[in-house]
Amino acid sequence: MRATLDGQALTVKDPKRFEIPPCDPKQAHVLSAELVFAEGRTARVDAVFGGDIGEEAKLELTGVPLLLDPGQNPPTLQEIQTWFREGDRPLRVLGIDRGPFDVVILLDQEARTLLAREHGAKGGGAQFKGVAALPPQLLFFDRAGPDDNRLFIAFGVPESYYGDDGSTHVVFPAYSPMDFVTSNVRSRLANLVYAATVMGTPTLSDAVASMGALVAANNRPRAVVLVLAGPSGDRSRITPSGARAYLGDLHVPLLVWSLSAAGGSGSWGTEEDVSTEGSLDKAARRLKEDLAAQRIVWLEGAHLPQRIRLAESVTRAHLVR
Repeated sequence: MRATLDGQALTVKDPKRFEIPPCDPKQAHVLSAELVFAEGRTARVDAVFGGDIGEEAKLELTGVPLLLDPGQNPPTLQEIQTWFREGDRPLRVLGIDRGPFDVVILLDQEARTLLAREHGAKGGGAQFKGVAALPPQLLFFDRAGPDDNRLFIAFGVPESYYGDDGSTHVVFPAYSPMDFVTSNVRSRLANLVYAATVMGTPTLSDAVASMGALVAANNRPRAVVLVLAGPSGDRSRITPSGARAYLGDLHVPLLVWSLSAAGGSGSWGTEEDVSTEGSLDKAARRLKEDLAAQRIVWLEGAHLPQRIRLAESVTRAHLVR
C-alpha cells in the first residue's frame, strides 16, 4: 500500500488505519491511497479535506499531468489557480503532486520473438538475480515498491477470461509492476519475454488504447511505449492514428521504439531507433527524465480530460500529450 498527503509519502503500518501528520486545516489537502495486489492489479482512491470544504463533503477529483517548460520553477498553489479551464469556465486547483511514475512497455510479436531468440541464444541463463516469490516471467526484475517508479509489460495480443456465470471477457493484461531501470534494458526484456507464453492474433492499436486508459486511471505521471521490430499484422478495431489521438485526449504520451536498425516512420509515426543495447538504454534514460518532470494537478470535480485546457495566458507550461 502507498499513501500520500499532498504528494508526500506517509508511513503505513496498517492498511486499515493509518495516521496523517498535523496539517493546516485552513488549506485544502489531497490524501491518496493505492493498493497493489499480488497479481499486479491496482486500486486507488483520492480524497480532499480542509479549507472551505465541509467535513462531510465527498468531492470528486480529476488528476491532470502538467509539464513545465525547461528552466521554469514550479508554480505555487495560489499562482496556478488561474491556469485551468473547461471551455470558458475556470477550474479550481486543489493540489499539485510530484510522485513516482507509471510506464507501460508494449511489445509487438516481432519484438517478442526477436528478444526471445536473443535470450535463447545465451543458453537461457539468468543474467539477473531472481526473486523466488515472483511469477516466472518476473524472475529477473525487482518488484516495484510503493514509492518506486513502476514498469508494466504488456503484449499486443488480447487474452480471454471466463466468468463463473459463463461470460467471456477479452482484456489486455499488464504484467505485475517492476521497478523501472535504465541499464541493460534489452537483456532484461529478453529475459522477461523468454518465459512469456501469450501469443495469438495481434491487435496493437486496441492494446495501445487499453494501456493508455490503464496508466491514466492510476493518476500518476505516465507514458506508453510501443516497441516494434518490423511490419506485423494488426486486426484492431481502431487505427494507429485513432489510438494515438485517444491517448492524446487522456494526456498520455506515446513513444514508438524500433528494434530494427531501419527506424524511420511508419503507421505509428516516427519510430526511434533503439536497435542496440546502448541506444535502448539512452532512450530509457531520456524517458525517465521526461516522466520525472511531469506533475499531477488535482482539479475539483469530475471532468472529461479532453475538455481541460490551459488558459491562453499560461506560457511556461503545457498539458502532457
